[in-house]
Amino acid sequence: MANCLQLDKRILLLVISALAFFSLAGFGELHAQETDEVKANAVAQTAVNAQNAGEFPLAALQWEKLITEYPNSSLIGLAQHNLGVCYVQSNEFKKAADALKKSLSSLPKNETTKLARSYLFLGFAQARLGKDIGDSATTEAEQEESRKWFTTATQTLEQLQTRFPNFEELDQACFFQGESYESLGRLDKAAESYTRMMKLPNQAFKFDGILALGNVYEQLDQLEI
Repeated sequence: MANCLQLDKRILLLVISALAFFSLAGFGELHAQETDEVKANAVAQTAVNAQNAGEFPLAALQWEKLITEYPNSSLIGLAQHNLGVCYVQSNEFKKAADALKKSLSSLPKNETTKLARSYLFLGFAQARLGKDIGDSATTEAEQEESRKWFTTATQTLEQLQTRFPNFEELDQACFFQGESYESLGRLDKAAESYTRMMKLPNQAFKFDGILALGNVYEQLDQLEI
């Protein structure tokens, strides 16, 4: 498999850029009566405090509690989104992918930034699953599973770029898509993704992107000889 992803050093930047600094203020005044929504808000606040302190496993437990105990809460979409974020930070990429996929259908449509970031985190988690499975693959079936995750990652990140073309972190989607294509050996598509990243105003991985694009072009030149 061509060029394994080197995402570990980049995961922290991605998580920091996407962490939701949650506030209960946007959900109206709390009533004195102990309703389920009030209880869900309290659990969410505990989760947020842990998440913003970098206590991701503890935060994940609280988000899971909210989802399990208060399935009808208006916070379900936010809980699934942030649960996915916590799982990514904890390197539990399959759980992250499951939570983030659910958040895409449960987040309010006006939460455009969180929806876009759910796509970004989901694509990242899928790419990491492809890498992790590929790194330890000893059978053809495992190699094929790795390729499926990389392929799914490219599709998820393409959906992000199509649906949210003005998303301020679109450069990261292009970059991770390029790495996924590179790992699949689809060098022409990788070059397209890296080139698209270079045209965006925000470039979190500009230097890495330049090196990656140069490496891809070098490989393409060698194939043509």
